Amino acid sequence: SCLCTTTPRVPGSMARGFQSAGVTLLERPSIPKLRVQRMPGAVNRGDGLPAQPNTVVGAGPWTMWLAPAEWLIYALDGSRASLMEMADPWVRSGSYVCADVSSGLSLLELSGPGAVELLAAGCGLDLEGNAVPQNHCAQTLFHQVALILHRPGGVDEWRLIVDRSLSLFLFDSLSSAHEVRSLRSR
Repeated sequence: SCLCTTTPRVPGSMARGFQSAGVTLLERPSIPKLRVQRMPGAVNRGDGLPAQPNTVVGAGPWTMWLAPAEWLIYALDGSRASLMEMADPWVRSGSYVCADVSSGLSLLELSGPGAVELLAAGCGLDLEGNAVPQNHCAQTLFHQVALILHRPGGVDEWRLIVDRSLSLFLFDSLSSAHEVRSLRSR
């Protein structure tokens, strides 16, 4: 039998949690996130931002490559101000613009030995075939929801960054898909 627990939403908070045999899903509210874009015509001057597609620099804060001139920076610890301070030299150079997207994007953490299988069931990437190696990222769909996958290091650890307006749908899709798969495996 599957023992599943869900943490209800607290009034005034968007925090949610789901735990079952093999999978833990948590929403991390209030995580600071910045989107950095290089201005048209500006040259990359060895600024420390990831240059290769789907690569990630750092171990907290993390800077993820999203497009040839676009990155997302987030931190589990720290503040928006510390991320802005990190991006300040790029913005002062006149080559970059930076926007706080903390309120617009949600971060979900999915972990456990069943995490890859659960993601693979609704995602077009070959996650079991290492399409997203450790400390890399990818942009994909899960049940038609666009998201950024980040694999920060642990084999069974994933972070999903999604538009806040779709985070509840994604959370419910992941937890429902896991429950259906658990029932089928009995």
